[in-house]
Amino acid sequence: MLEFIDCASLSMRELTVAATADLLDHKPRRRGAITAIGVDTVTLEDLTVTCGTARGNERTCVTVSGTQRDGKPVPVSFVRIVDCAFTCGFGQDGVLVTDAIDSVIEGNRLRVSPLPERFTLEELAADPRRH
Repeated sequence: MLEFIDCASLSMRELTVAATADLLDHKPRRRGAITAIGVDTVTLEDLTVTCGTARGNERTCVTVSGTQRDGKPVPVSFVRIVDCAFTCGFGQDGVLVTDAIDSVIEGNRLRVSPLPERFTLEELAADPRRH
């Protein structure tokens, strides 16, 4: 997983990022194979990104969110995610953008991986984090 925190900007083009291991334990935040927190300007173009499955709704291919400074929310100024290919673990999300003033998300392709054998639909449906 690639994580960028409190940077002025992030620009990624024509890369492949894979965080395919399935998560069996609960994680406190929704992290992505690529995560940008408090990065003022995010541009992602023509990427191939994969994330694995988790018991709860905990994984994304890409997570972009604002941050807190001195107890006050600080939003992201601009997010652009275009022409990317996302393969999500079963029951997970392709792109999660929160606290953005302006965003452009277009021309992306989304595919969902099959349920891994180590998980059952009954087990996932019973998990309280999915309700």
